[in-house]
Amino acid sequence: MINSMTAHSRCSLTTSWGTLSLEVQSVNRRHLEVNTSLPKEFLSFDPQIKKRVQKKIFRGKVNLYLTFTLNGDEEAFSLVANLPLAKEIQKGWASISSELGIEQQEKGLIKLLCRDSNLLQAELKNSFVHSAKDEIMQLVDDATGDLANMRSCEGEFLKKEFILHLKQIEEILEKAKKNTSKASLERQEKLKERIGELLGQELEFEERFLKEVAILADKSDLTEEFTRIDSHLELFKKVLEEKRQCKGKTLDFIIQELNREWNTIGSKCSDCETSHLVIEAKSECEKIREQVQNVE
Repeated sequence: MINSMTAHSRCSLTTSWGTLSLEVQSVNRRHLEVNTSLPKEFLSFDPQIKKRVQKKIFRGKVNLYLTFTLNGDEEAFSLVANLPLAKEIQKGWASISSELGIEQQEKGLIKLLCRDSNLLQAELKNSFVHSAKDEIMQLVDDATGDLANMRSCEGEFLKKEFILHLKQIEEILEKAKKNTSKASLERQEKLKERIGELLGQELEFEERFLKEVAILADKSDLTEEFTRIDSHLELFKKVLEEKRQCKGKTLDFIIQELNREWNTIGSKCSDCETSHLVIEAKSECEKIREQVQNVE
């Protein structure tokens, strides 16, 4: 089982005093990063909310947006008059009225006060904030649970994609093995012919000649690279089936090693057909590498 780091969840909870809404988004990150956007009344719950998220999400950047709407319950909030603002409006209007000679100043002042929406502010009562804690935590659990399920579903889709790409690489590998075997025989025949021609002549640097032959033979042997690619492919599939949570980094390391082996084959091979197979294999590796970045 693997989990994707990209997902989105939205939950709401209706209570006796109003409605809580929580939106959670997650994207890929090297480590776990939890960010919250909370109403100022609930800022004290920030550490507890983050701890609850960390129980279900282990890697990625997670953003939580909490909002609430009151239904008019008088037990939940009280209206507080912004007297300093009202006094400043009164002073300003008195100055304008005096300068312009406006009569019936009170009517104009009333209109100005009614127009400013900041004169009366709703404040949640401390007792209500404390009592709402359990409902907020329940909403966080529900939303992060849904998010984790979505990450799991997306992870299953990624797993199927990985298996398809791995199968493509396995098929390319088999073609490369057959092609390399054929190319190796051709190189051996050419080498034999060349050696036969040289043996008919006087060799002044016999030791150097033998070293060159040994180096050429070593370069043409891709057995070790093929064996390591087989091993990396099996390890990748094994990690996909493991039950542990965080696999993204491990899979990323494996695909890097896999790509490195294909680079080595590309530098060793001398025939065009094998070079083309290397390009195909590296293309498949890159597709896997891009998708691995989203794995938790």
